Amino acid sequence: MSMVSAVASEPRWVIEGVFGWLAAVALPFATSLVWLDMPWTVCSDGLASRGPSTGATAVQHAELLAWAEAYWHRSTSSSFAGHLTMFDSFDGKKHRLLQRSDISALFAG
Repeated sequence: MSMVSAVASEPRWVIEGVFGWLAAVALPFATSLVWLDMPWTVCSDGLASRGPSTGATAVQHAELLAWAEAYWHRSTSSSFAGHLTMFDSFDGKKHRLLQRSDISALFAG
């Protein structure tokens, strides 16, 4: 967590926040927040196309897919509910992107 705090204290940074407890460390330093709130079909297609991470077994990849699919049903900081709470309570500039075209629009505008 100290590494996250150190990076977040820099003038410019980007953090991927799937692990909500790490994002919560960085959030007090953030000036804007972008939530890629994509449907499970988009997420699962991305995970499937990337396949197992380097060195991961088929069993570990299957466990990752199961963990990712449970995102909408967990109640931890690394869940939909946890991310929604962080997003709703964030006072800075924020964007909730619900489809891939929203990403393109954000960077085009």
